[in-house]
Amino acid sequence: TSEGGGEFAGHVRVFDWQESESVNPTTSPVPSSVPSMKPSEFSMETCDDGTDWKFEGDSGKDCGWVFKKSNRRCGLEDGNGVTAIEACPLACKSTSNCEIPDCLENSQWQPNDESFDNCRSLKGLNRKAKKAACSKIGTDEVTFGYEACKKCNKCQK
Repeated sequence: TSEGGGEFAGHVRVFDWQESESVNPTTSPVPSSVPSMKPSEFSMETCDDGTDWKFEGDSGKDCGWVFKKSNRRCGLEDGNGVTAIEACPLACKSTSNCEIPDCLENSQWQPNDESFDNCRSLKGLNRKAKKAACSKIGTDEVTFGYEACKKCNKCQK
């Protein structure tokens, strides 16, 4: 074939080179020197802000609280030494190691405190009110508004 041309020009195929173990590892634990070619299947986990993280053990100071003022709060640690940026990647805009979740349909998420109906209710709120609404935990007690509602601009539309 000629250099730079051909049917697969411009396409790249990625392979993981892995050493394969011998057929009977009890008698021969030495890995084979012949690599096996297997296409790489890399997928990241979905970003998920933890509901267990609490600053100073205060239930009101969770990832939703961090979300409201992330520039000031992402460096804070809980009682176990876990920083908000580790526990709350979406709130802290630290999503390079995880995939941003898909937004839910408007009626699929409701705040646990019933202060408004669902994601659709965020339309028309001013910036501060929207940020407060997006920081609320949902009725499932694991999903924050900003993880579910496209109006909060954190999930994938």
